Amino acid sequence: MVEKVWAALGDEEGGKRPVIGLWSRNYGPLESLDPPAPHVVDVTDFDPKPAKGWIYDPETNTFSQPFMIPTIDRVPLVSTSNPALNGVYPLNDRQYAFIAGVASQIANNRGVPGGGDTFNFYDVDNQPHAFSSEEFLNFGQAISAFVSAALDAIHQVPGAQMPAVPITIP
Repeated sequence: MVEKVWAALGDEEGGKRPVIGLWSRNYGPLESLDPPAPHVVDVTDFDPKPAKGWIYDPETNTFSQPFMIPTIDRVPLVSTSNPALNGVYPLNDRQYAFIAGVASQIANNRGVPGGGDTFNFYDVDNQPHAFSSEEFLNFGQAISAFVSAALDAIHQVPGAQMPAVPITIP
């Protein structure tokens, strides 16, 4: 018996084909080991084995992983002047818009939400952290720089790298 691993390929896109599935089969001594159907590639000897979604280039008989956009859904923060702010904060579209809105409100001399000296901003564990206007402006600026650098890296801007974490504010 010989075990073969096959990759089924999808429709051609720019001369390359996406892997749409993998399967293996044991073949007896009298069975054909030829590909069982068109658009199937023997990947028995490939290391690593391709996975669904990988791209096959028939000209070079190679597989590559597609470019994956990293998911950034949280960011750790360290405050050098107020350790009570240290934590891991959510960072999704909604939170980013909220951070930008509050920072804009503070920058336009409208104070923090609620009108006090501080307001609570919640981390990923739903724990409140009391930010002053200045602390939140620093946080907003650091988040904006982090997101900008991450987007440059995601879009493969020459020389761009994913930003370091944790982000640090005074």
